[in-house]
Amino acid sequence: MRRQVALLVYPQVEVLDLAGPFEVFSVADELHGHGLFQVRTVAASAAPVTAVNGLRLVPDSTFDETAGADVLVVPGGAGSRAVAADPLALAWLRSRAAGAGELLSVCTGARILAAAGLLAGRRFTTHHEAWDELGGVAGATLVRGVRYTRDGTLVAAAGISAGIDAALHVVAGLAGEGVALSTARYMEYDWRFRSPGWLPPLSGLDIRYATPEDVEAVVALAQSAYRGEASRAGWTTEADLLDGQRTDAAAVASMLAGGQGILLARRDGEPVACCHLARDGDTCWFGLFAVAPGLQRQGIGDVLLAEAQRRAWLDFDARWLRMKVIWLRESLIGWYLRRGYALTGRRHPFPYGDPRFGLPRRDDLHFVELERPLPGGAVPA
Repeated sequence: MRRQVALLVYPQVEVLDLAGPFEVFSVADELHGHGLFQVRTVAASAAPVTAVNGLRLVPDSTFDETAGADVLVVPGGAGSRAVAADPLALAWLRSRAAGAGELLSVCTGARILAAAGLLAGRRFTTHHEAWDELGGVAGATLVRGVRYTRDGTLVAAAGISAGIDAALHVVAGLAGEGVALSTARYMEYDWRFRSPGWLPPLSGLDIRYATPEDVEAVVALAQSAYRGEASRAGWTTEADLLDGQRTDAAAVASMLAGGQGILLARRDGEPVACCHLARDGDTCWFGLFAVAPGLQRQGIGDVLLAEAQRRAWLDFDARWLRMKVIWLRESLIGWYLRRGYALTGRRHPFPYGDPRFGLPRRDDLHFVELERPLPGGAVPA
């Protein structure tokens, strides 16, 4: 069934607030035989609308002509204040939102939703310049510093271009992640797998590729997160499974010299997390993932994983990100599963007898494989 997408337009609507989601839903539909989404713009009247900076738009339909929609998109812009004060527009919005499966607010579209009473009891975000104004909406919780949030059927995007990310998120939920990824790829959009509003803002976190000068820092991070009593300060450790080293300077230097990538995250100049990327055909293997034990559960790992996915796609032209995890690390496997990875069913032997990988404390160790498609990957729709 082709879902109906209605985008509200009004005088002085922000162009990209509107055009970003319009492009996402329209491209997704075009790429899949025009069987997914029917996209139309809706306004109070059929008269042309002048958007911010003078772009003129002719609405597809009017309030009276629009019976309902599966996805209702409310963009922001300078004109959102007038819409928020218009009883007829708010009444139409409330009636249509009640029947919509997805309500997508972009930027100061949240101002309109607040006036319609549609933010009460929900978490949302908006443009950073509207935080002070909308942070006090009764019964609602403003999440600052994220690209978008989801609370039930409400998806709220931050400023302007974030509407593209939020629309891709909606497409993924309705039509499958493969459709969203192929849409982003076609649009040449650098979709960074940005997480929704459960991620805390992490200003000050700097992520770049490690250099030979960073070898000792990478070794220390890996050892502290994987082995020994120090690793128990975090929520996941291999201390009960393996003794000995996790890696050493020679191994890390060899990774760097071999054209592979080690991402190193710093906060206030101090190394706090790292991971390793290695290209193999259409796959990028992900490993040596470590966050300083005392800084775990702060979202650093989420941000580094998202950046690793982005770099695997952009820098290594990979279509899959894959990893091997010791089968007994159930909490870590569950963490990956919640972030869109899937078990492939493939098993890999543990390298017993090779002290470079540690000293096993058990004789039943093996790796299970997990994977996630990257934009353009072969994902079933």
